Amino acid sequence: INRIKQIARKTRITPTERRPDAPRTEPPPDTQTCISPNMIGKIFDNAFRIRTYNRLVCFVIGGAFSYSFANPDMDTVYEFFPIFKQNKYAYLTFLEVNENHGNVFEEKLKDLCRFYQKQPGYLYTKIIKRKNNLNNLSKYIVVSTWLKSENYLLACNRMYGQLLIKNIQNYANYNSFLYRIVVDDSDYLPPF
Repeated sequence: INRIKQIARKTRITPTERRPDAPRTEPPPDTQTCISPNMIGKIFDNAFRIRTYNRLVCFVIGGAFSYSFANPDMDTVYEFFPIFKQNKYAYLTFLEVNENHGNVFEEKLKDLCRFYQKQPGYLYTKIIKRKNNLNNLSKYIVVSTWLKSENYLLACNRMYGQLLIKNIQNYANYNSFLYRIVVDDSDYLPPF
C-alpha cells in the first residue's frame, strides 16, 4: 500500500498542468474577442460623464463661432460678425460709353473693382448695364457699397486708384455720388 501511495504522489498532476487526453476547457478563439457586458457598461459610463458633455458644448460653440466668421454675409443667424448694425454707404456712378469701346471699358471697370476689394471698409460692387442702347451709347450704373464714406475716398485717393479711374475716364466721365442705404432687404428671409 505504501508503494501505491508513493507512485500516486509521483504521478499527481498539478492544477496548472493538463492531461493530453483531457477535454479542452478554454473557450473557442472566436468567443475570446466578444465584448463582455462589463465592458459595455464601462463604455456607457465614460460616454455619459460630465466631461463628455463639456467637450460637446465646447465643440458646438466653437463650430458656431467659426461658421459665423467664415461666412459673415451669408446669413445673420447668430450675428457674431459684426456685433453692431452697420451703416452702409453706397456710391453711385452713372456712365455712358460708346458701344465700340464696351468690352475694353468693362475690363477697366473690373480692374477698378478688383482694386476696391483689397481696400478696408469695402463691401461689394454691382455693375448694372442697360439692356437696350440709345444712340450707340451703352449706359452703366455702378453701385459700390462701403462701411464708411471715408473708406471710398481713401481708396480713390491712392495712387493706383487714381490711375485706374483715369483709365476709365478715357472712355466715360467718372463721377460718383454718395448715398446712404436706408433700407436693404437682401438679408431678409421670409417666414415659412
